[in-house]
Amino acid sequence: MILDKIKNALTRETSGGSLIPHVDGLRFFAVMAVMLFHLNGYIAAKITRPQIAGSAALTEGADALVSNPIWRTLSTGYFGVQLFFVISGFILGMPFAKAWLSSTPRPSLGKYLLRRVTRLEPPYIICMCVMAALLIVVKHEPLVDCLKHLGASLLYGHYFIYGTESSINGVTWSLEIEVQFYLLAPFIGLIFAIGNKWLRRGVLAALIAGFALAQSQTHFDTEHGFTLLNEAHYFLCGFLLADFQLTEWSAAPPSKRSSALWDLAGLCAWILIVVTLAAWTPLFVNPGQSGLYPRHQNLAHLPLAVLVLIAYCAAFRGHWWKRLLSHPFLYVIGGMCYTIYLWHFLLVSMFGRIAQRLTHSDNHMINMAVAIVIVVPPVIIISSILFALFEKPFMRRDWYDRALKAIGVR
Repeated sequence: MILDKIKNALTRETSGGSLIPHVDGLRFFAVMAVMLFHLNGYIAAKITRPQIAGSAALTEGADALVSNPIWRTLSTGYFGVQLFFVISGFILGMPFAKAWLSSTPRPSLGKYLLRRVTRLEPPYIICMCVMAALLIVVKHEPLVDCLKHLGASLLYGHYFIYGTESSINGVTWSLEIEVQFYLLAPFIGLIFAIGNKWLRRGVLAALIAGFALAQSQTHFDTEHGFTLLNEAHYFLCGFLLADFQLTEWSAAPPSKRSSALWDLAGLCAWILIVVTLAAWTPLFVNPGQSGLYPRHQNLAHLPLAVLVLIAYCAAFRGHWWKRLLSHPFLYVIGGMCYTIYLWHFLLVSMFGRIAQRLTHSDNHMINMAVAIVIVVPPVIIISSILFALFEKPFMRRDWYDRALKAIGVR
């Protein structure tokens, strides 16, 4: 009974009123990958590398751990951001796909933009203001500088103004790209107006291949290149999934044989994603710099986009994948991914300090095992509280009307 109440309190509300558990299960994979990526970097920098270096403590450069299989595997977690981009493409593509392919009313552009603002802005503003305050009070950062960077971050323009990720909350570089996609999605959604499904899918496939190949030819001064042009192929993979869902998958469930094949294909795809990313990781390491800086032009983006498509198709069509991803533990935590993503970097740093006191091994696997036990549970618990306080209330489509009525304005 208590567990059911907790699950109901933490299960997110959707704008359409229908929850797709296995999609939130995919969000769980994505956010946990990003969290473990940052925890892996923190433990490597604060514990393992100094222990390896001994008296000449190595505080910069990831080169000391490039050959470590645990470090390399967990370092692939940065790709969780791209996994999010595919999900965003699917979620935002569905209303436009329904309008053109299922003859439903076309989404109102005004309501579409209002929903994005009222749903995503309040949790973001709260988090960024708290982060800025902590920088001023705890880190004693200059007030004027913090306010300038906070303003640029709140406008999702930090990269365009300063050429770097936000100094208030570095992980929000991906949200700047998400906003670029939100603004363009209604226009990109016109692809679904192409009536011939093979031509429509051919256009999407060509765009995915084109953007993926173009990215391999570009060079950015920053580690990410925070523009939609750099990540568009992953969002378009989500559009392709929306096409499949509406025109093929919703008509009938897969046969047992087809479902089994998708389960196998999904397993192979996930393994190959990790293997491919782990194999490329040494190419990302810039010796002498702290942490891991992905130079995305070196990555096999087109093969990775194909593998992600296969893995996500398996989530919809594979019996066991769908069942796993629909487990309440996974989809409830996955549904809180926005809150976890916004706050996890701060929380990992806070609780990582405790892990730092408990282990001093030069074995990275031991250090990470201790850190995961010490850090991950409180990050999830505190994120759950923050989700209930600062995100879920804004999931209700009419929350602002209720707020205005409560203060007597309406």
